[in-house]
Amino acid sequence: AVNGTGGAATHSIEFSVEEYVLPRFEVELALDQTHVAAPSGGANQAVVVSGSIAAKYTFGERVAGTATVAVLRELSAWEPRWGAGVGDGRGGD
Repeated sequence: AVNGTGGAATHSIEFSVEEYVLPRFEVELALDQTHVAAPSGGANQAVVVSGSIAAKYTFGERVAGTATVAVLRELSAWEPRWGAGVGDGRGGD
């Protein structure tokens, strides 16, 4: 409750404070292609993938903002590791 006095008048108002819960939302990512070829120059070479991304709150309103998407691929045990180990006999040759 908040009480205030102004001149001869006294005012009072009651309110409650509740924990703020961030709204939930869903993100949809649609790529223009289903497969991407690995770069011939090694794992550190960028590959451009195009598509669209959209986010909506669970109550249907669109989420405004920007997104940065990074896609990483785990290498299989038989694939060479580019970068560290290349040329030093540790299997990246």
